Amino acid sequence: MFKRKYFLIAILFITFSIVTFMISYNLSMKKINNNNIEIKEVNTTENNSSEITLGDVISPDTKITLKTYYKKSGDMDVKEIDASKYLGKNKEELEKLGYNVESINSKEVILVKTIDSYAPNKYILGVKDKCFAIYRTDENANLIIEEETGIEVPTEEDHKLLLKGSKDFQFKTKEEVEEKLGEFIS
Repeated sequence: MFKRKYFLIAILFITFSIVTFMISYNLSMKKINNNNIEIKEVNTTENNSSEITLGDVISPDTKITLKTYYKKSGDMDVKEIDASKYLGKNKEELEKLGYNVESINSKEVILVKTIDSYAPNKYILGVKDKCFAIYRTDENANLIIEEETGIEVPTEEDHKLLLKGSKDFQFKTKEEVEEKLGEFIS
């Protein structure tokens, strides 16, 4: 009987020790991984800040990449642009022109421009006054009214949502907009 008791106590002690070890091992591994992530984030930040210096200016050989972010649709357009328009400009001068400078050095510049509109050359379901309207965007993302429907927006929430804008209201064709309008009406 005593042997069984000691045997049971020994097994419980060993099991408890193993479980404690496994839990503490997992917790320490998570801490180490979190520290590594923080170190990587700090290194990335240091790399980005060292990439941008005050002396970097755009030369004729500089490759300029423009990322245009359209807030209402969430689209991002990336294209290479001509450097001649920006020759001799540094980070501060580019920021005064309305760009966010993601990175700059003598070989490459990455500019980001945020536009509070939809992507260019798309059809948009929107509102004019209190009624639905169909818009299209030109190549510069300017809204041009295509059609005033005369159909009143059913709720104030829908009206606010249409004014705010969303990717759900941007379409490739006018037919797609009319289909979405039909969903709102029914």
